[in-house]
Amino acid sequence: MKTFLVPTDFSPEADNAARFAVYLAKDLKADVQLCHALSLPEESPVSAQVVWPLEDYNYLKKDADQNLLALSKQFAEEEASVSDHDSHHPLITTISQVGTVTDVVRNLVCYPGVSLVVMGMSGAGRLKRFFLGSSSRDVIEKGGFPTLLIPSHTVFHGFKKVAFATDLGADDVLAIAQLAAVIKPFNADLMVIHIKPEGVEQPEDAARANAFMSEVTQTVNYPAIGYRSLRAVNIDAALNSLCESDELDLLAVVHRKHSIYTWLTSGSHTQKLARHTQIPLLVYPG
Repeated sequence: MKTFLVPTDFSPEADNAARFAVYLAKDLKADVQLCHALSLPEESPVSAQVVWPLEDYNYLKKDADQNLLALSKQFAEEEASVSDHDSHHPLITTISQVGTVTDVVRNLVCYPGVSLVVMGMSGAGRLKRFFLGSSSRDVIEKGGFPTLLIPSHTVFHGFKKVAFATDLGADDVLAIAQLAAVIKPFNADLMVIHIKPEGVEQPEDAARANAFMSEVTQTVNYPAIGYRSLRAVNIDAALNSLCESDELDLLAVVHRKHSIYTWLTSGSHTQKLARHTQIPLLVYPG
């Protein structure tokens, strides 16, 4: 059984992402694990050298576990109240561990069955720093797992129109195949979008795009795949426009170093995109 890992700091944004994950898991017949990172109250260069008093750890651990259990019960009851009795009901488990959010997520994602990390796009405290600061760049660059970022007010309604932004990298084909498996139960339309810098069209550009899409159609078993190329001076503006004009339900991208899409793990670019879009962002590792 597939499991979606959902880190939470118990903020409204994290709760919304967890709720999104539960209903996505229901449709994909997966389970959900809520997790919380127990860390020192103050982050500092010497924090790793500080030893917690045992009573403080026990108190924080107990408090976190109680909050996680309450959340799991709440989401399970919500899901059951709007579902048929014979439908899939995701098993919602919980866990808390000592460490930074980054360390805890990277540890738990190695557990058997974990296929996706689902997190709020912004939140209070550590989750906000995880996504929009150096921790997010570290996890996306080194974590090696797909991460689904959920805007704070986005409600799960399935997927009808999905876009995959590509620079025609070879490993994008595998990511498109993985994305197709996620959206297949929804019969969503999948558009592969190649955003290119403005300039003179070169003959090899069309040949490269044709070769890429030929490999996609031969490799990915999905009938509703289209291709579209966009030329833009500013990638941020192009993606924002794409999200707004095409009424997308999901935008996916592969993160690679030295790619035009490294904007995704730049704090300033991520914050700008997050403010202007209300669609989930799915980041695959490069």
